[in-house]
Amino acid sequence: MFKPWQVILFLLVVVLGVVGFIFWYYTPGMGSNANTNTEVAPVATDTQATVSAAVDTSNASLDADLSAVDNQIKVVGSDSASVDDSLNDKPVAQTE
Repeated sequence: MFKPWQVILFLLVVVLGVVGFIFWYYTPGMGSNANTNTEVAPVATDTQATVSAAVDTSNASLDADLSAVDNQIKVVGSDSASVDDSLNDKPVAQTE
């Protein structure tokens, strides 16, 4: 069956594993990120600067806002088209 040194070695490994898990579980900051205090600051982009202030509700201001939004949608559409083209890339014939 098992030799005594094999049983002792197995029990030693199990005890060390349990003690290591308990140490890892109860050590603050080792097992979770619950105590981290990181805040993500909002990123200012240049596209927000093109939109008029929300206080001005005149027709001209609304038209300017709509054109700014249309321009941003066009940019996103061209970016999306570039991504689609790269996903549908055709292999190039290799020459020697």
